[in-house]
Amino acid sequence: MNIFTQFFKKNKDNEEDIRSQVRRDLIRKEAIIGRTVFGPIPEGHKREFFRVDKGTWVWQESWVDDNRQKQQRHTKYVLRDNDIVKSVNSGSYERVSIAEAENFEAAVHEYVKRVDKDVYKNGNFARA
Repeated sequence: MNIFTQFFKKNKDNEEDIRSQVRRDLIRKEAIIGRTVFGPIPEGHKREFFRVDKGTWVWQESWVDDNRQKQQRHTKYVLRDNDIVKSVNSGSYERVSIAEAENFEAAVHEYVKRVDKDVYKNGNFARA
């Protein structure tokens, strides 16, 4: 490999690293906004809601229960052509109910509205 090939390969790898870092930073910013989409966060709870990719969303929450035990709930939603399925705490996937799908849809619309306004400044910069 000559010096030019090494230089251009290194720059391509670096560019991918930068893109990955920017994408992670944007998801973190979106998750901060998504925290309150489901309403006020109870005291002592930590919550995140964010889009991973075009068809995958995550809602996660952690808290300490009355017995001082740390509890966590990680829900992954996957949008399919005709339905939405979810996995809770890495369990098997199950189809969501109509009511949950409607609540999820409302949460996604609110999330998109807030993220467009607060992260992408009225949608002028769309996330890939």
